[in-house]
This record gives sequence, structure tokens and C-alpha cells, in this order.
Amino acid sequence: MRVALIAPDIPDYAVEFAQTIAEQADVLLCIPDKYQSQSYPPTSDRLEVRWLPWPRQRQLLRSTLFMTRLARQIRRWKPDVVHVLMDNYIWTNLLFPMLRRTAILTTVHDVRLHPGDLRMARVARILSNRVVTCSDAILVHGDELRQQATSIWPINSERCFVLPLAPLRRYREVADEKGFTKPNDGVFRVLFFGRICEYKGLRYLLGTC
Repeated sequence: MRVALIAPDIPDYAVEFAQTIAEQADVLLCIPDKYQSQSYPPTSDRLEVRWLPWPRQRQLLRSTLFMTRLARQIRRWKPDVVHVLMDNYIWTNLLFPMLRRTAILTTVHDVRLHPGDLRMARVARILSNRVVTCSDAILVHGDELRQQATSIWPINSERCFVLPLAPLRRYREVADEKGFTKPNDGVFRVLFFGRICEYKGLRYLLGTC
């Protein structure tokens, strides 16, 4: 089995997901070069990582040319499955007509937009929805999200699968490598992962600390 992973964002998740899949299949991970770091492990016998000059969503011409070149690279690699790891990069739509002979799977992290998620609201929702509806199958991270997805989008429930979002081992490995330990000084600390946005409710958390 050969799987091409398209990962416009969330590099920690994408790299670890690719490593996990590479235990059972040959994997090509296509990811923006702005995330390239020496802390990420090198490619292996079954995992090839291509750090690419990914254009911004607003760059129409560059995005069109980039997706054309990306599709060409994927076709040359001859995958059995193309897995889009995020549904909100609208230019992924261009890949569908260029990869018609290959099954395309898309992971949908958020079926509904989070309240106050302004960054995502700027993306034309009709275009990101098309990435989902044009996919041969989609993955969500829970049974409730699966129910939401099949009620919102015109997709058959047999095309929607649940894959729990596993904890990232990378953070534990980095902590062990750096020798990080929990201070025993009586100070209450909160370790926060993710974007600092209003809908996260951080002000309520801080108010209880």
C-alpha cells in the first residue's frame, strides 16, 4: 500500500501521523517547508517527507501553479490513496480533477466552525465543504462528529469513518530529551496546547486559577 499525505498545516500531528502509517505502508508526506525543523525525524525506508514552498491561500496564481506541480509529483509517486489531512485549505479542490484515478480520503478536524473562529470564517465555506463532498471518504475524530458530518453534508454514512485523535508522543519525547520535569515549588501551572482564541474560554480557566 502506498499513501500520499497532503498536510497544509498542523505539522506535529502530520509528521506523527505519517510515522504511524509508515509502520504499515509506504508513505509520502507533502508538507510546507516553513515548518521544517531539525527536531523532526529524518525520512525512513517507508516514509518520504517533501518540504514544499506552500503558498498562502490568498495567492491565486501561485496556489494554482503549486497544486498543478503537487499533483504531478503525486502521480509520479503512484499512490493507492491520497489522504488530505485538513479540509480547510481551499486550493485542495484543484487536486480532485488532476487525481481522478486515485482514491482521495480527507480528515475533517472540525465539522462545525468553532464560535468566534475568525480565521476559519474568512475561508469560503462552500469551497472547504467541496473538499469534503468530493472525497471518496472522510475521517472524523468521534462518533458525534460522524453524526454531525452525515447530517450536514450530502455524504453516505458508509463513506464517513471515525479515527480518534491520538495524543502526540512527540511532546513527551521532547520533554524527556530536554530533561523537563515538573517543578516542586507549589506554583500552579497550566500547559496549554493550541491556538489562543476567544472560544477556548481561557478567561474562565484563568479566573479559577
